[in-house]
Amino acid sequence: MKSGTYALTTSLQMHPNIIGNHTQEVKFFDNYHANGLCWYIDQMRDPGPSQVMMEDSPAYVLYCPALSDFVHWKVHHLNSTSTFDEMAINSTGQPNLEFSSVSTTRYSYYIKQCLEFVPSNQICFVNGDMLRTNSVPLMNKLEKCLGLPPSISSNNKVKYPSTVKKGRPHPKITKRTADILMKFYGPYNKELYEITGEDYGWDYNYGDIDIAD
Repeated sequence: MKSGTYALTTSLQMHPNIIGNHTQEVKFFDNYHANGLCWYIDQMRDPGPSQVMMEDSPAYVLYCPALSDFVHWKVHHLNSTSTFDEMAINSTGQPNLEFSSVSTTRYSYYIKQCLEFVPSNQICFVNGDMLRTNSVPLMNKLEKCLGLPPSISSNNKVKYPSTVKKGRPHPKITKRTADILMKFYGPYNKELYEITGEDYGWDYNYGDIDIAD
């Protein structure tokens, strides 16, 4: 699953009041909950009196961009010769919700489930693309959300490795598949923008999608 947790975690830990866990992606609440709370605490470093402890595990909220999730799926299904187009669209020409790469990209559907247990004022929604383009305002927003004193400014702004692309390359897909999925995800995206107060611009163009000729 790819959701930008590594980039965000690395950026947050530039703040002197934030300390991370020993290993990336502890996955306690989805994979290792049976190990108990003591095990979970053992995965953490000892924070100072004014530090905030953090850990990152993307699957705590079940969502992932469809193409990214498909690439991850292929790694674990090496014998499959199916393309994204074949898996994403069913025989009736509709999005295949039985395929997890399609169903989990309905972000607002899952976030609304989270909001049944976690108040919205305890969640901070940010646009991860800003780590590359305008990182200081994004990090300042996170500082405020976490109740931390301001520390990150233009003098020590996040140095995101824009020349290094993390993750596996995405396959090309047909324009037909892209159009069907954009239409399908449109209402979910609109609902997501309303929930988060962030317009990610996913409805207006193909973005990073590589369209086959």
